[in-house]
Amino acid sequence: MGSHPRVFASATRVATVDGTGIHLLTVELWNAEQVSVRLVGDLDDRMRSALASYHEAMESWAPELGRDLLPVSPADALHRALEVRLADEYGTEFRYDSGSSGGTGRELLCEWHFRPSPPLRGDRLTLTFIVSGAEGVGSSMQVVFSE
Repeated sequence: MGSHPRVFASATRVATVDGTGIHLLTVELWNAEQVSVRLVGDLDDRMRSALASYHEAMESWAPELGRDLLPVSPADALHRALEVRLADEYGTEFRYDSGSSGGTGRELLCEWHFRPSPPLRGDRLTLTFIVSGAEGVGSSMQVVFSE
């Protein structure tokens, strides 16, 4: 693998969470040391309503209420409901390193970052998307990176 990032881009639906379609945006390989997976939810009527409710709840929340009462954003709910697993043909262990969800202008974007051990050698990954804690359907797909 070269020192430049390799990107697989797609708009493939990979899961459904509580009726909202979830699509794979990118899988990125960074110098064989990190794999990033980015998913985005459909901005459907249910999500528009959830975002409006979230913004209303945020307006009435105050720091003195404590973090336990901080409203959960729709993207956080999607991120919590989805588990992403990676596998390759060499049996590499992919350790979850970090993730993020939401943000202004990215309200339904979710990211997962993994550290392969040992460093990634191949050009093929199998991604499995598992829905838990919500109604939904996951899937698996294989991605192949070209140089």
